[in-house]
Amino acid sequence: MGQISENPALADVFGYLFSSDGSELYLRPSELYVKPGETIDMHTLIEAASKRGETAVGYRKIALESSQHNNYGIALNPEKVRRFKLEPGDKVIVLAVD
Repeated sequence: MGQISENPALADVFGYLFSSDGSELYLRPSELYVKPGETIDMHTLIEAASKRGETAVGYRKIALESSQHNNYGIALNPEKVRRFKLEPGDKVIVLAVD
């Protein structure tokens, strides 16, 4: 609500996202987007998801899933230029219509 009060144009976006017809969050296998072990940045992941009609918003590293210090491996809205690798078992967090 705070964002809508600052920018009324966002009302339609949030209305769509939170409607039953809108997109949902999914954790998809990273191999659908990038080659395992390849060093990438969020721009690369966003572009790969876009080609599938999805919006990448983050990722989850399976190796860190039990690390509270590392947010259980979840990176939402990470810095776009930060470089990282996704390995087999890692997930890409996307907004998609399924």
